[in-house]
Amino acid sequence: MLVHNKIPEKCINALNMGYPTFETEIDEKFYDTNHSRVLIVDDNSTNRTILALMCDKFGIECDFAKNGRQCLEILRGETFAFENPDCDEHVSHKTNDYMCIIMDFHMPELYGSDTTREIVELEKKNAIPRTPVVGHTASSSEEEIEQFLLSGIEDFLPKPPTMKHFEEKIMKFKDSYAM
Repeated sequence: MLVHNKIPEKCINALNMGYPTFETEIDEKFYDTNHSRVLIVDDNSTNRTILALMCDKFGIECDFAKNGRQCLEILRGETFAFENPDCDEHVSHKTNDYMCIIMDFHMPELYGSDTTREIVELEKKNAIPRTPVVGHTASSSEEEIEQFLLSGIEDFLPKPPTMKHFEEKIMKFKDSYAM
């Protein structure tokens, strides 16, 4: 699991805004024993770290991409995913079997809505089951939210996320996920 040193205080404070707090043990009914995996796509390393810590608390493994292009390369099997939030070490296995994808909206190279649209097309083209995409944004702009919804996302996880938001928005996919 993750090493929690050098985590900015603002990250820990953001985690403590919801229930259960970062220091609280997670009820065993939420802790995943099937080694569920999430792909976190965000260009900001602090956001990736916060989401990774939340995944860690629920026993979810996570891979990372810095932008939409990397995400698509990972899902196509063209490259390895990153194994840490700083995106400087690749995982040693190739996998695109994710419980869900947490997708930032504003990223360089390819916006989250455009990436999500391409994921939906890739899955249709290859006749593979839909991987739920959860939009991750601080925006409250109706236009941006509409763009995200039209692209095929399943839900939104606000920035900054809380443990309560994470549980409500991400853990619902655990029950339908089978490795």
